[in-house]
Amino acid sequence: MNLNQAIGWKNIRRLIIEFLFVIKLPSLFRWLNRRRVVILMYHGVMPDDLPAAENDSLQVRTSEFRQQMEYLKAHYEVCTLHEAHSRLSEVGPKPRAVVTLDDGYGNNFLSAFPVLKELGIPAVIFLVTGKIGTDKVFWWDRLHLASRGTTVVEEDFIESLKRIRAKAVDEQTDGYLRRLGLTIDPAHAKHYRVLNRDEIAEMAASGQIEFGCHTHDHEPLNTLHWREIEATLEESMTCLKTMVGPVRYFAAPYGEYDSYTFPSLQRYPFELAMSTQEGLMSTSSDRLRVPRLNIYRGCSTAAFACITSGLSLWLHRYKYVCAAVAGILALLAGVLLI
Repeated sequence: MNLNQAIGWKNIRRLIIEFLFVIKLPSLFRWLNRRRVVILMYHGVMPDDLPAAENDSLQVRTSEFRQQMEYLKAHYEVCTLHEAHSRLSEVGPKPRAVVTLDDGYGNNFLSAFPVLKELGIPAVIFLVTGKIGTDKVFWWDRLHLASRGTTVVEEDFIESLKRIRAKAVDEQTDGYLRRLGLTIDPAHAKHYRVLNRDEIAEMAASGQIEFGCHTHDHEPLNTLHWREIEATLEESMTCLKTMVGPVRYFAAPYGEYDSYTFPSLQRYPFELAMSTQEGLMSTSSDRLRVPRLNIYRGCSTAAFACITSGLSLWLHRYKYVCAAVAGILALLAGVLLI
């Protein structure tokens, strides 16, 4: 598929989503999935007019985040992870939803927290404890900031970095940028810093924000020996306990872990462990592989409604059928217009 075809399909998909929203199909799916829990996965929340965040799917605009939280509060019972898990078998007047944010960006405090506080919405932030209070920028953010949308970073290279150790990934990222002669503007990098201890303490004191473990250095667990897995979990849990007390939740870096990892996770008192697998939490969900729904930059209200209701999951599952129906409808529309 070339660029023009991709753009064309993207526009068609957007129009379909807007149409489905207008005819209130997400409302039907929200009712059908009322026994399941929507767990949203965010990363960063940036000011709308920040050039450094453009084309960064992980960093949603503050205005988008506000609109999405207002929609969530209007149509869902937004609760804590513990409430959602402990009441899975109950059916309330509204379906339940939970907000989570991965990696612990400083903008979670500067941009997301004021919105959550104003609307009274609880959330869980999963922290990479080794970067707390430092000016270190995650490797994927360094690639984004250095390329500034003018250099295409090879997808194979990005995927390879997800499969190597934390120290090696930093070395390879820096070496890659040097080979291409790319640099990072410190003025842009500061917007990608991680939370500091004072910010974490203030959010914890609010009673609205809980914190979870996201390892110490964002290591891909399925590349580590079990002793290394337990070492990064132990270091992270110890650090978190000194800052916010015992934690009950875990999110795997990149969402990647396997049966080899489970014995290590089971040694810790995690009530739930989040994955990046797309889906809604139900009574049949594995508590150590809880599905979530990723929210990206540029997600419209219509798209957000389709995602949270579970309609997008259904459309993806039956995408070929949907594409065939859309093609037939387009053909009939063309015939009628002739």
